[in-house]
Amino acid sequence: MYFWYALSINSQNVNIETQIINTLHDLNEHILKTVDFTQNSKYVNVSFSYSYSKEIRSIIDMIMKDNTIILVTSFNKTSIRLSINESNFEISNESCFVIENMPCCDFNETVEKYIHEFIIGYFGYTYIKEVQLGGIIQQTIVITQNDRINLEKNGFNISNHVWMRDVAKELFSIQMKLNRTQTYDKMLMNISNKYFTKRNVMIYGGNISIKSFDDWYKSVLDNPVLVKFSISTIFELLTNGHFPTDSYIVQKAALIKLAVDRYLSNRVYCYNQCTDTIHGTCIDSGFFQFGICQCKSMWTGFDRATPIPHYIDTLHNSVLPIWKTRAGRNSYPASIGYGKGGMIPTEKVSNIFDHNIHTKYRSFGSGSNNIMSQKTGLNTGFYLTLNAGICIVSGFQFTTATSHPNRDPIMITLEGSNADKSLLTFSISWSLIYNGSSGLESDPGRGKRGVLQIFNNSQLYRSYRLLVVLKRGVESGVHYSEFPFYGHSCLPGQHY
Repeated sequence: MYFWYALSINSQNVNIETQIINTLHDLNEHILKTVDFTQNSKYVNVSFSYSYSKEIRSIIDMIMKDNTIILVTSFNKTSIRLSINESNFEISNESCFVIENMPCCDFNETVEKYIHEFIIGYFGYTYIKEVQLGGIIQQTIVITQNDRINLEKNGFNISNHVWMRDVAKELFSIQMKLNRTQTYDKMLMNISNKYFTKRNVMIYGGNISIKSFDDWYKSVLDNPVLVKFSISTIFELLTNGHFPTDSYIVQKAALIKLAVDRYLSNRVYCYNQCTDTIHGTCIDSGFFQFGICQCKSMWTGFDRATPIPHYIDTLHNSVLPIWKTRAGRNSYPASIGYGKGGMIPTEKVSNIFDHNIHTKYRSFGSGSNNIMSQKTGLNTGFYLTLNAGICIVSGFQFTTATSHPNRDPIMITLEGSNADKSLLTFSISWSLIYNGSSGLESDPGRGKRGVLQIFNNSQLYRSYRLLVVLKRGVESGVHYSEFPFYGHSCLPGQHY
C-alpha cells in the first residue's frame, strides 16, 4: 500500500513558456515536462515509443515526414504535490508473495517466463512516485511546410526562434485577454489566420466555464487535474529493507531487471526500414525507439526510397535539331542556314552538350536572322539518344546564352521514346513526360544556370525530345548554352 504526503505549492510556481518542437530531441524535452523518469531515460523511449504510442507516432510523422513546426505555449499553475513517504512505504502482500516465491538465481527460460507472467503481467515494472495537481492552459500552433514557405516569402524569418516564441506568447496573451493593445492584436491575429494551418487553446483544471483569467486561476485549487507525475522502476524497491528475510533479493532484482530489459527490447523503427540495405541504413536516433535512415549514395527521402537525380551523358552525334514541331506530332529536321528552320553554322545544337557557356544553340523556327518577333524560334528543339542507355529522366537545367535575354526559353515540353531510331520522326513514337517551366522564368543572368527542374517520371526511355513553346520576349529566334539531363536507374542499352 502507498502512503502519500501532500505539499501545497505557492503561486510562484506559475509560469508561461513556449516550446518549439521541430526535432525528436524537442519532443523528448516536451514529454519530460509532464513525465519524470527518476532512474533511466531509456524507459521514456519504451513507454512513449513510435511503435506503441499513437500520439507520439502522429507527432513524429508531422516532424519527420511533413517538416512541421509545433509551438506549444503553456500557462501552468501547480497547487499540490503528492509524494510517496518512503519511510512508511509498504509493499502489498500479493507483491511480496510473488517476489519471495520467484525461482532464483540463474537466468533461464523458466525464470523469464515467471517474471513475465507474475511480475510484469500483474504488477508492471514501474510505479508512480509523485504527482503534481493543478491547472493548465495550453495553446498549440502547427506550422506546416507550406506555412513555412509562405512565411519566408513574406519576409518572416522562421529560423529566428526568439521571434517565433514571442509571436506564440503574444497570441496566447490575446486569447487570455492580458493587457492587450487592440491595433497590435489585430496585426498578430492576421498573421495567425493567414500563415498558420492550425491554432487551438485547451484548458485543463479549474472551472473552465469561467471567462475571467484571474477567476479561473483562483478556481484551480478547488478542481485540480494531474499536470505532472514521476515514475520510478520497481528495481529500487527490491532491497533488503523491504525484503529483510529474502537472502536472494539482490540477485532477484538483477534477474527482474534483465527480464524487463529483454521484454522492452524492440527493434528500432525506421520508415519503411529505409526501403532496403541498398538504399539506406537504419540508425537509432536515441529517442522513442525511432531510427533515422542514413542514406546510401544516390538515394534520399525520409525512407530513402527516392532516387537523387544525377547527370546523364548523351551521344553528341545522335542529337538532331528540329523545328515546326509540337508535342505529340511529327518531327521536322532543322538545317544550317539563316532562314526558316535554320540555325547558324557556329550555333548548332551539339553546342548545348559541350560544357562551354560561350557556345550556344540558336534556332530561328518560322522566322529568320532578321525577323524580330515573340514567335520566332518557338516549336524548335531537338531529340537525342542517351549515352547511358535506358534511363528515367526526372530533371533538367538550362544555362542561358551570354547575350540577348529575350531569346531565353521560358516554357518547354519534354517527351520520351523507346522506338527504333528510324521511327523517331513520327508522333506515335513519343510520350509526353513534362510540360512546364524551363527554370528560366526569373532571369539568372547571362551564361548562368537556371533553376534545376525536377519532375515526376517513373518510365525508362532511351530517347528524349525537347521543344520550346514560349520565350522571354521579342527577338530573332531562341537560344540557350547548355542543357544537361538529370535522372536515375539507368540500364545498359544498345545504341543504334
